[in-house]
Amino acid sequence: MDWIAEYNNKQLSILKELSDKEEIRIKSATKRLNELLIVNDSFSNLDITFKEYEFCCIFCLDDDKKIVIAINNYLGHYKCFVDGWETYLKRNKNEILLKEYKEALSAIYDQNFEYRFIYNLRNYTQHCGKPISSCSQSVNNEFELIMDRDIFLAEHTGIQGPFKKELQRSGDPKLDVDKAIRRVHELLIELQNKLLTEMARSDYSFLSAAVQIAKFYNTYNLENGDLYLLNYEEINRIKELNKCQDETELSMFRLPIQLARLVIKGTHIKFEFTGKNIGHSNSFPMLFEPKYKASFLKFKTGKQSVISKGIKWIRVVSSTGWVQNGSYDEYFAVYIPEGLTIDEYSNLAEKFEKEINWIINKN
Repeated sequence: MDWIAEYNNKQLSILKELSDKEEIRIKSATKRLNELLIVNDSFSNLDITFKEYEFCCIFCLDDDKKIVIAINNYLGHYKCFVDGWETYLKRNKNEILLKEYKEALSAIYDQNFEYRFIYNLRNYTQHCGKPISSCSQSVNNEFELIMDRDIFLAEHTGIQGPFKKELQRSGDPKLDVDKAIRRVHELLIELQNKLLTEMARSDYSFLSAAVQIAKFYNTYNLENGDLYLLNYEEINRIKELNKCQDETELSMFRLPIQLARLVIKGTHIKFEFTGKNIGHSNSFPMLFEPKYKASFLKFKTGKQSVISKGIKWIRVVSSTGWVQNGSYDEYFAVYIPEGLTIDEYSNLAEKFEKEINWIINKN
């Protein structure tokens, strides 16, 4: 039998013993959701190298060699991350997501100078080029990691033609390597989250698992810490440690709450109707086809919350209005799965409210 424990502020609190039903349900949900983590490994490695780079920027600015190693490590793992996703999607023959991935990556390249720079800088360092020309720090601890544009253009014989022309037209002879790395990492985090949520959307079981984990977490989380599962043997070890005040490592299983929330936040059902409002449904909003071609469509607005396929959906946005010269109604509503905090739902509501430019009344 497993127990649930919460770790917060270096304190481990044993909360309760799980029932057989609870244990089976949460372990099954966790196993399912963790399948998404298979494609998360390359990003985890990338994130580790980014943190190592940040560490060097704070503590190793007087050591150019360590800075160069940290930058090269990040550039290498950036390429592994990008190639890893494409390889995974090809092997799993996910043509739809592969197409979306390529389009998203192409948009990142087209819309961000920093990404184009890092793309070419990585190719440059792969052929023995040094990723920075200078490293400096001011008296107020502001630092610069600069690649000289003219040196970069002169030495990088394999630079992309369009990017070469872009740099030649630039009036700034300094290329900010630190700014580029930080911006690219932000973009790759956004890409990673987008891909994981798209994968979850393609299979309802991922969403179901995410909701179960989030509900479990909300039930047992008391101090906003991390929740872990421990078996009976580990509980006995903790009891013995309390007696002798010794130290040891424990085998604990952490619940993937961040991934669960990411999946929930990335899932929504949106309704946008134009026609005649004929009342309220007992479920989601409903649209009815007219009997005659010349007639308006008819619709019913939805409930505040709806249970569908075992998941409770919360309405976070609902707006109705009417068009003066058309004598018909307009309706907009968004539903999000349960499992998030009040603040998270509020933030999502603000996001969707920006899509509404015709609000007249709020339900």
